[in-house]
Amino acid sequence: MITRLKNGPSLVFWILGGYFLTQLCVRLLIPHSLELDESAQVFYAQWPAFGYDTQPPFYNWVQTALFQVLGTHLFALAFLKNVILFLTYLFLGLAAMRMVRSKELAVVAVLGLLTFPQLVFESQRDLTHSVAAVFASALFIYALIRTLDTPSWYSYALLGFATGIGLISKYNFALLPAAAFLAVVIDPEFRKRLFDLRILVAAIVGLLVILPHALWLLDHLDLATQGTINKLEGQDVTSKWAQVALGTISLAGALIGFAGLTFLTFLLLYPRSLSQTIRRNNRWSLLLGRIMLCALALLLVLILVSDSTNIKDRWLSPIFLILPLYLATKLDQLDIEIEPYLSRMWSLAKVILICMPLVMLVRIPAHGWFGDYTKLNTDYGAALSEILQRVEEQPMAILASDVHLAGNLRILRPDLPVFIAGYSQLMGDTRISTSTPLLVVWRVGKTEDMPGSLGKWIERIGVPRPYTSGKVSVPYNFGRPGDASTFGYALVRIDPAAG
Repeated sequence: MITRLKNGPSLVFWILGGYFLTQLCVRLLIPHSLELDESAQVFYAQWPAFGYDTQPPFYNWVQTALFQVLGTHLFALAFLKNVILFLTYLFLGLAAMRMVRSKELAVVAVLGLLTFPQLVFESQRDLTHSVAAVFASALFIYALIRTLDTPSWYSYALLGFATGIGLISKYNFALLPAAAFLAVVIDPEFRKRLFDLRILVAAIVGLLVILPHALWLLDHLDLATQGTINKLEGQDVTSKWAQVALGTISLAGALIGFAGLTFLTFLLLYPRSLSQTIRRNNRWSLLLGRIMLCALALLLVLILVSDSTNIKDRWLSPIFLILPLYLATKLDQLDIEIEPYLSRMWSLAKVILICMPLVMLVRIPAHGWFGDYTKLNTDYGAALSEILQRVEEQPMAILASDVHLAGNLRILRPDLPVFIAGYSQLMGDTRISTSTPLLVVWRVGKTEDMPGSLGKWIERIGVPRPYTSGKVSVPYNFGRPGDASTFGYALVRIDPAAG
């Protein structure tokens, strides 16, 4: 395999294609309950919109379009996830092949992406918007390298397109083009690309991509930003110095959490080679290094001017995804191969490529065996089936207590609209005009009664008739004997409000 990869570096993309196809099959083999982000995609797909909540809508748009083609099924969710991840590796690989002389090192850079836990595990487990952001990052880096190396109308347009979809994938993606701009300004050779009139094409294309969501954002700024601000602020502190210290420590921890394993992997695989490249640089290693440093500087400024104390490692993914490319450009400056680059990385990569699908396959049964139940251990299908058998008539709509539950019910019954309390800006006027049987489902916690928020929502859309509630308990997928998840339910017939 090493010889074949050396002679045909593009083989690595076929290998990765097979890997992601395997991951797709694994997702279809494990329980079909949905994770949190998957549920949100299914729920929001009922109402195509220019914006939804605290996350930008790019992934929602693509997923909703795919649901229209393939149907609202788990396959459509898993298919999109793995296609986007494959394209992430593809575009970063194409960028690497433009930056390094040794195509062997380009393969090393691509395989090095497998050492990011956020990319290789968390993205498969339950991420959507972050997956879109790393794809946009890969496309942006490819377009940037192509524009700086061999500028053309197409490369500038692609750069604008990548910037646009990145900004409507995750708001923190803005760090990447900002850091790249500063890195380009610093370099005398690259700086002239900023004064090329074709950069207007990039600006126009990027603006057209973000315009629909930007217009929505102007009217919903509080809704879109409040969740992110709350996550950034994290802890209450008594002084600015304490806040800055906590924020800086959090940033350092996030950096180690996201990129530490990748850096350590390269250091262990190529200790002698990397030690000899510390003071060696070329235009590409300088560019990538400056992008990462400028991004860190911008994050430190953010910590200084805001109340940020909590930086998540996944927020760094659009930036530090380029670390394997940076290390490959450093190794490429050695005239001789001191260490067997590809064979060492391939020895590790093939273990990851084999083990990760197995980990994803056994993790749900393992959680069940130990009684540490995850979202996929809950059998929503069995719960809904039993509820529908108990109610006296079939519902025309479903009201769920939260987005996660709503998405799981919606994928089981895509023929029924599924609502949750709130989200009036998304769902619009939900007042009914005819007598409607509404199935209300909630999670049973300390009390079995219907949550008050659901009752208030029902009263806003019409006049509910008297009803009785019940509960169902269903065993967990791969659960221990006697362990079960419990749901409350009620079939409420609602009449139109007078007048």
